[in-house]
Amino acid sequence: MKSILDALEEEYDNLVPFHATPPPFRVLQRLRLSLSPLFFIESNLLKILSPDCADCRGLTVRAGAAWQDVLSAKMGKQGSGQGYDPTPVLIAQRDDIITLWRNADIQEILARRCPKLKRSAGL
Repeated sequence: MKSILDALEEEYDNLVPFHATPPPFRVLQRLRLSLSPLFFIESNLLKILSPDCADCRGLTVRAGAAWQDVLSAKMGKQGSGQGYDPTPVLIAQRDDIITLWRNADIQEILARRCPKLKRSAGL
C-alpha cells in the first residue's frame, strides 16, 4: 500500500496546483488522504516489530497469524499497548483500498513507475 501511495505522491508533486489538477488525480488525492491513517498504523507496527530497522521498505510479513504472535509477544514485553489491533481501521478502509487498487489511472501509474509491484508478495 505504501509503495502505491508513494508513487502517487511523486505523481502529485509533478502536477500543477490543485485547482488545475485533472479530475482523475483529484480522486487519487482524496483516496490518499482517506488512507493516511494507515501510515500511522504502519509506523507503529514497524517500531514494534522491527525497532532497529533504519529503512524498513524491504521488511516483509508472511501471510498467516505468526506475525500476530510476534506482535503480541513484543507488546507484552513493552508493557503497554496491549491489544493493539489494526484490523478495525483496515476494515473501515476496505472500500478505499479496493478502489485504490482497481483504479485504472493508478494501474497506469504503477505500470509506468513500479512494473514489479503488481507481482510482489504484498499485493
